[in-house]
Amino acid sequence: MFKKSIVLGLALLIFLGGVAFAVSTNPVSSTKNPVTRTLYVANNSAAPSIKSYPPKAIWPPDDTLGWDDAPLLVNTQSLPGGSACNGLAVSSDGKKLYASIANGEASEIRVYYLDSSGMPGTYEAMAGATWSARSTPSGLTLGRDYKLYVTDNTLRRIRVFDTYNNTWISDITDTHLPDARLLDVATTKGTTDSGFALPGSHPPNVAHYKIFASEHSSDGRIHVLNYDLGTITYEKALTKSTFVRLTYPSDLKIVGDRLYVAVNDDSNVVAVMVYSTVPNASGNYPVIAQITTDLANDYGETAFDLNADHLYIKKSANASETQNRLYSIRIADLNNPLGNAAMLVSNEVIASDGVTVSSGGTVLAVSNSRNGLVRFYGTAPLSDPAPAQVTDFVAADHEESSSTLTWTNPADTDLARIIVLQRRLLIGESSLDHLPLITTAGAANSPNTTVLLSTTEATPGAAKTLVASGLTNYTTYTFAVFAQDTAGTWNTTATYHNSMQPGNADSAMPWDKTPPANATNFTASDDQLGKVTLKWNAPASLVDFDVAVVVRNTGTWPVITAAGTVSAGTEIARYDGGFGAGHFNLLSPSQAVTLTDEAVTADTTYYYAVYNYDRNNNYNNLVTPGANADTGLAPSVANEPPTAFSKLAPTNEATITGNVTLTWESSTDPNGDPVHYNLLVYQTDGGDQVFNGPVTTNSHTLPFTAFHSSVTPVNYRWNVSAQDDKGGRTYASNPEWSFNYVTPDTSSDAPNIEETIPANDQTGILTSAPISIQFSETMNTSSVEHALSISPALTDAVYSWDSRHMILTINHAAFALNTVYTVTVATTAVDLTNTALIPSSSAANPFHFTTTTEAGGEIVVSGVIIVREGSNVRLSWLTEPSSAVDIYALTRTINPTTGEYDGYFTTDQAEWSLLSENIVETEFLDTPAAGTARYYKIVPHSTILTSTLLTSNVVGKFDIHVEPGSNLISLPLNGGAIAINDVIGNQLSGSSPLASDKIYYYDNTSETWLTSYINAEGTWNGSLSNIELSKGYFINRQMSSTATNITVVGSVVFDTPTAIDLNQNSNMIGSLYAEAISLNAASLAAVLTAGTPLNADKIYYYQNSPGAGSDGWISAYLGADGFSGPLTTITPGKGYFINNQTLVDPASPDEWNFTRP
Repeated sequence: MFKKSIVLGLALLIFLGGVAFAVSTNPVSSTKNPVTRTLYVANNSAAPSIKSYPPKAIWPPDDTLGWDDAPLLVNTQSLPGGSACNGLAVSSDGKKLYASIANGEASEIRVYYLDSSGMPGTYEAMAGATWSARSTPSGLTLGRDYKLYVTDNTLRRIRVFDTYNNTWISDITDTHLPDARLLDVATTKGTTDSGFALPGSHPPNVAHYKIFASEHSSDGRIHVLNYDLGTITYEKALTKSTFVRLTYPSDLKIVGDRLYVAVNDDSNVVAVMVYSTVPNASGNYPVIAQITTDLANDYGETAFDLNADHLYIKKSANASETQNRLYSIRIADLNNPLGNAAMLVSNEVIASDGVTVSSGGTVLAVSNSRNGLVRFYGTAPLSDPAPAQVTDFVAADHEESSSTLTWTNPADTDLARIIVLQRRLLIGESSLDHLPLITTAGAANSPNTTVLLSTTEATPGAAKTLVASGLTNYTTYTFAVFAQDTAGTWNTTATYHNSMQPGNADSAMPWDKTPPANATNFTASDDQLGKVTLKWNAPASLVDFDVAVVVRNTGTWPVITAAGTVSAGTEIARYDGGFGAGHFNLLSPSQAVTLTDEAVTADTTYYYAVYNYDRNNNYNNLVTPGANADTGLAPSVANEPPTAFSKLAPTNEATITGNVTLTWESSTDPNGDPVHYNLLVYQTDGGDQVFNGPVTTNSHTLPFTAFHSSVTPVNYRWNVSAQDDKGGRTYASNPEWSFNYVTPDTSSDAPNIEETIPANDQTGILTSAPISIQFSETMNTSSVEHALSISPALTDAVYSWDSRHMILTINHAAFALNTVYTVTVATTAVDLTNTALIPSSSAANPFHFTTTTEAGGEIVVSGVIIVREGSNVRLSWLTEPSSAVDIYALTRTINPTTGEYDGYFTTDQAEWSLLSENIVETEFLDTPAAGTARYYKIVPHSTILTSTLLTSNVVGKFDIHVEPGSNLISLPLNGGAIAINDVIGNQLSGSSPLASDKIYYYDNTSETWLTSYINAEGTWNGSLSNIELSKGYFINRQMSSTATNITVVGSVVFDTPTAIDLNQNSNMIGSLYAEAISLNAASLAAVLTAGTPLNADKIYYYQNSPGAGSDGWISAYLGADGFSGPLTTITPGKGYFINNQTLVDPASPDEWNFTRP
């Protein structure tokens, strides 16, 4: 699944300066078996080896007392002379020890098999990797997906091995990596994605994780790479800065979501850096802590180990590395990005480069990989520990210009002093990252920090209260309380208090508690029919004003409490920027406001008031008539608007040419007032007005000269309102109506007939053939239809015109056989200028034709096309000759419980039904139900449907059911288009790449997952752009979304067989046929290898059904008698994995001739 790429070329060997290495080998930390607790130590002396130390021989087994170094108990595994063990790692089950052995071209990665006590015995070397004379395999780490990552110290690469098969996979050779000194590597736990591991393969479903690699140099960097569905990409480098002392980074460890990095900083005494492995919103990896010691040098190599409670650090004290010290710090105290001080544990430690802490946390194994020596030390600090933190610290929020601070002093009996610090945050600073800090001498050590209290009245365990006053409202402040003991030791750690930890720091934002000013100039009308109009001005300043509430009452002034509750009256409006009835936009300073209250009773006096409040819900509930209050009255005679009415013609979306007459229903006035109308007609695209003015009747005609000239339809919208003379107005109830206008042909010449179908004297005309007459210009349609005669008469003739009214088509049920028909258009037919049809036209008038002597002349339906239009589908077709058609349909439905269809396509005509008949147009709009598949067959009118007719020229619509999570799908119809934006479009949902529905395809040839996600605009983006027939795809629906259906349309595929290439190993395929096909009938056995369930080729389907407990992979294997297993058919709409282990011809893929019975 890795991209196999190798970067060739010469790399420069870089010799490091500034760090006093005793020998040229890499620092190698010891490691511990997580199950047996055995200690493993590299010995890179003249006689190199790997030493294994058992835990102390006590019962029950425990290494609380450390490890046994009795010579007879230590296991030694010899290594080749001149080689060096540069890295050790143990599998999580405690059964394998991995070692990177640097030995030039003979370098190797060894896998030692451990016995039940954790002692190594036999080993084997990882196969497949070649090494050069410059190769120096160094740090290594195990991922959860059976991968082992190994840095090659002197070459720009990270080598990747498969621990399941003990083989080399590939190298990571990104050009961002350094030419040399890649020292250690670590991986995060990662996230799983159940749908995207190749079925039948050994790796678990780890879809995404991060890889960190240390570059051991003075300008140290931590390189960050991303593993994403088999593809590894370079993300960025974590770098050194003034405040981030990332100097000579070496050992890496990841615990939870924290990355621990050993560094050698000579200017700021930093020994270990702690980063978050989760990037923030800006894409940066926050520094959680920098752990300092009392040694400001870069001697030797820093080593460390940690357990759940403490981090332990070894650091050299002199250039010869003969003097070393051990330090410890609580994990809970790692919260200062600028520096957390570790406490001294021992100042007499052997020369060493490795530290391992025992399970009990009381013993440290300190090892030297240069000679294999190990010494054991206790973990208790030498110095007096700092007092515990203050707990339960809370800074009260939203107080006026202040914050009340409460906390509990630590219970330490030697508590001597408490200091309280306050820090004002600047714009852009976060409270979590900008707490007040203190030095070990008890001085404030952060900007904008004030000492609020420093007192020796420090009673152990006492509950304390302090008010921080004089604060600026709406400004965030952080506060912290620190404790000192009688020995003068300060606890300098600042921990943010929350529900998970009782910390000594918190933040608060003081709020304004003063109500805003009143409104001014408030008036309420008393002379308007049916309403009261209120007017006032908002306060002149918005500093203390946010929302206005208007309240009405009868008999007395409305009352609102200081808490904002209306205790007398009714709220009628709220200016808060909200949505819905009664909510209006926020007001601006001194804004003149007008509000109409129409929910009033005539001749009733109302008391109105407007109350203002700020964003902290401080209400000004004073009533001052003339300022924010007044009385209002609505007279008893209320005007009512004209009655409701609708537009009549032209109907919505009608196509018109010539003069346009617009009509609508009459409206009357309930008060008996005269009614007049206002008509508006405008072009939809561009808004150009054709007409906007008063109309006295309920009809109005616009001449064709009023419209833009166009031979293609142009859309116009129109609306009309009925008005009385008192301001009452009612709009037509269907304002969205529009019509399409085509400019008529208004030649000054007299119109004539240019062509007829059938032509004059034509014979053998089919009985169902229509009659067509083409005129030279736009005609007055009613005059033509009145002037037309047919002999013998057609009692069922149906007239239809083209958009420009120049072609008349006459449809009917059937001519009589072997009959001469005469069609005449009299000269009473006129054009739009009332010019009469000339008698001598270009085509004969009258014209004659003779029908066929035999019934059943063939009518051919062709060119059937289906397109998706939202929840509808539109069918279009051609007939030769032109004829009416019938449409038959077959409908299948998804079972909502199982997500499976109740059936699929069939040629059994008994299961089909007549959907619509005698359709004279050449298109049809259908609205099939959601969660269905529907197939369509179009036949000439009155044709009897047979199974033979259902074997070609069938189209359909198919709903693919998609559940939250992973769905393996394929296309069951040939829609022509293959772009995802055309096939699926915006039927799924998303926004960013991390919060979107996605489509995945595994490209076997490049061993790469191709992906695409849908953005907020509904378009697809990514490395996958097309979705094709015969291929399978994963659709990953967001787990927060509901199940849905994806509608695809196209033609039913009848051609068989279909050739599909099957490459070696995993192939994603799909069924392009509309029927469910048995595996044993699909000719798949002809290209796969039969065998047992353990070694045969297999086909897989990932089942994600609505019901619980049935999801996961189902499969079938090819046995001697065909396929066996729970998977039995290849089904429309589903995708599959075929595992083809061996190719017939290794140079080319196998060709599967997928057969449809």
